[in-house]
Amino acid sequence: MKITIEFDSNNKDEMDTVLAALSASPVGKDAVTTEDKAPAEEPDTSEADAAEAKKKADAAAKRKAAAAKKKKEEEEAAAAAAAAEAEEKGSEFSRDDVRAKLKEHAALEGKDAAIQILKDHDAASITELAEDKFADVIAACG
Repeated sequence: MKITIEFDSNNKDEMDTVLAALSASPVGKDAVTTEDKAPAEEPDTSEADAAEAKKKADAAAKRKAAAAKKKKEEEEAAAAAAAAEAEEKGSEFSRDDVRAKLKEHAALEGKDAAIQILKDHDAASITELAEDKFADVIAACG
């Protein structure tokens, strides 16, 4: 609800009477304003908000980089373990061993990833893969 009261703002007694009457209302003194008073402005927080957003983005980028680094290290460790296993086993891998490892890799990383491993070892399919590359393919599968 809005009430308009006309009074002489230069007359201090009249102004005090109006303010006293309004401040006694249930709304309270905080609701009483005069046109002479400027409305309170909210502080500009856009710079602080931008800095906070940049800080969060930087933290997210660091977490993402750390996760990527950790994944790469785990993959390298798995490949090294597979290579060590391949060396221990020698050329005892069979085409079925390669097929099983590629299927396992495809289930984890996708069919295209398994096909790419074969292509990286100069084969379009398991049947075209040279026997001397069995250990390398198994190591690449992790």
